Amino acid sequence: MLGGSTVLLFLGLPVAFSFLVINLLGAWLFLGGEAGLVQFARNSVGSVASFSLTPIPLFILMGEVLFHTGLAVKVIDGVERLIRQVPGRERRNTAVTFACCHTAERVGLVSMCR
Repeated sequence: MLGGSTVLLFLGLPVAFSFLVINLLGAWLFLGGEAGLVQFARNSVGSVASFSLTPIPLFILMGEVLFHTGLAVKVIDGVERLIRQVPGRERRNTAVTFACCHTAERVGLVSMCR
Protein backbone atom coordinates (compact mmCIF):
# COMPACT_ATOMS: atom_id res chain seq x y z
CA MET A 1 0.00 0.00 0.00
CA LEU A 2 2.83 2.40 0.84
CA GLY A 3 4.51 1.62 -2.46
CA GLY A 4 1.27 2.21 -4.34
CA SER A 5 0.72 5.60 -2.79
CA THR A 6 4.34 6.52 -3.46
CA VAL A 7 3.99 5.57 -7.13
CA LEU A 8 0.78 7.58 -7.45
CA LEU A 9 2.45 10.60 -5.84
CA PHE A 10 5.43 10.33 -8.20
CA LEU A 11 3.01 10.16 -11.14
CA GLY A 12 1.73 13.58 -10.09
CA LEU A 13 -1.58 12.64 -8.50
CA PRO A 14 -2.47 14.99 -5.62
CA VAL A 15 -1.98 13.57 -2.13
CA ALA A 16 -5.69 13.47 -1.26
CA PHE A 17 -6.59 11.53 -4.40
CA SER A 18 -3.62 9.21 -4.01
CA PHE A 19 -4.72 8.32 -0.48
CA LEU A 20 -8.33 7.92 -1.62
CA VAL A 21 -7.35 5.48 -4.37
CA ILE A 22 -5.17 3.45 -2.00
CA ASN A 23 -7.90 3.39 0.68
CA LEU A 24 -10.50 2.22 -1.83
CA LEU A 25 -8.16 -0.46 -3.10
CA GLY A 26 -7.36 -1.57 0.46
CA ALA A 27 -11.05 -1.69 1.39
CA TRP A 28 -11.75 -3.79 -1.69
CA LEU A 29 -8.87 -6.20 -1.07
CA PHE A 30 -8.83 -6.56 2.71
CA LEU A 31 -12.48 -6.08 3.67
CA GLY A 32 -14.06 -8.33 1.08
CA GLY A 33 -14.96 -6.63 -2.18
CA GLU A 34 -18.25 -4.76 -2.29
CA ALA A 35 -18.88 -5.21 1.44
CA GLY A 36 -15.54 -3.48 2.09
CA LEU A 37 -16.52 -0.52 -0.05
CA VAL A 38 -19.85 -0.23 1.78
CA GLN A 39 -17.98 -0.25 5.10
CA PHE A 40 -15.55 2.35 3.72
CA ALA A 41 -18.49 4.62 2.83
CA ARG A 42 -20.11 4.17 6.26
CA ASN A 43 -16.87 4.96 8.09
CA SER A 44 -16.24 7.99 5.87
CA VAL A 45 -19.65 9.49 6.62
CA GLY A 46 -19.24 8.81 10.34
CA SER A 47 -15.84 10.47 10.54
CA VAL A 48 -16.93 13.55 8.57
CA ALA A 49 -19.99 13.98 10.79
CA SER A 50 -17.81 13.89 13.93
CA PHE A 51 -17.50 17.28 15.64
CA SER A 52 -14.10 16.43 17.10
CA LEU A 53 -12.42 16.98 13.71
CA THR A 54 -14.10 20.33 13.01
CA PRO A 55 -11.53 22.57 14.74
CA ILE A 56 -8.67 21.42 12.51
CA PRO A 57 -9.74 23.11 9.24
CA LEU A 58 -11.13 26.08 11.19
CA PHE A 59 -7.78 26.58 12.91
CA ILE A 60 -6.03 26.48 9.54
CA LEU A 61 -8.57 28.95 8.14
CA MET A 62 -8.00 31.27 11.11
CA GLY A 63 -4.25 31.18 10.51
CA GLU A 64 -4.70 32.01 6.84
CA VAL A 65 -7.04 34.91 7.65
CA LEU A 66 -4.64 36.28 10.27
CA PHE A 67 -1.72 35.97 7.86
CA HIS A 68 -3.37 37.53 4.80
CA THR A 69 -4.99 40.41 6.70
CA GLY A 70 -1.71 41.29 8.39
CA LEU A 71 -3.32 40.99 11.82
CA ALA A 72 -0.82 38.35 12.96
CA VAL A 73 2.11 40.72 12.41
CA LYS A 74 0.29 43.51 14.26
CA VAL A 75 -0.41 41.23 17.24
CA ILE A 76 3.22 40.10 17.38
CA ASP A 77 4.44 43.72 17.17
CA GLY A 78 2.02 44.77 19.92
CA VAL A 79 3.14 42.00 22.26
CA GLU A 80 6.76 42.86 21.45
CA ARG A 81 6.17 46.48 22.55
CA LEU A 82 4.60 45.30 25.80
CA ILE A 83 7.49 43.05 26.81
CA ARG A 84 10.40 44.93 25.24
CA GLN A 85 12.44 45.09 28.48
CA VAL A 86 11.85 41.47 29.56
CA PRO A 87 14.81 39.10 29.20
CA GLY A 88 14.12 36.16 26.90
CA ARG A 89 11.27 38.04 25.29
CA GLU A 90 11.32 36.08 22.01
CA ARG A 91 10.13 32.94 23.77
CA ARG A 92 7.55 34.83 25.78
CA ASN A 93 6.39 36.76 22.72
CA THR A 94 5.74 33.51 20.88
CA ALA A 95 3.93 31.97 23.85
CA VAL A 96 1.75 35.03 24.49
CA THR A 97 0.88 35.42 20.81
CA PHE A 98 -0.04 31.76 20.53
CA ALA A 99 -2.15 31.99 23.69
CA CYS A 100 -4.03 35.02 22.34
CA CYS A 101 -4.70 33.37 18.97
CA HIS A 102 -5.71 30.11 20.63
CA THR A 103 -8.13 31.95 22.93
CA ALA A 104 -9.65 33.78 19.96
CA GLU A 105 -10.05 30.50 18.10
CA ARG A 106 -11.73 28.87 21.11
CA VAL A 107 -14.14 31.78 21.57
CA GLY A 108 -15.00 31.57 17.87
CA LEU A 109 -15.71 27.85 18.14
CA VAL A 110 -17.90 28.27 21.21
CA SER A 111 -19.90 31.09 19.63
CA MET A 112 -20.24 29.09 16.41
CA CYS A 113 -21.73 26.14 18.28
CA ARG A 114 -24.49 28.18 19.91
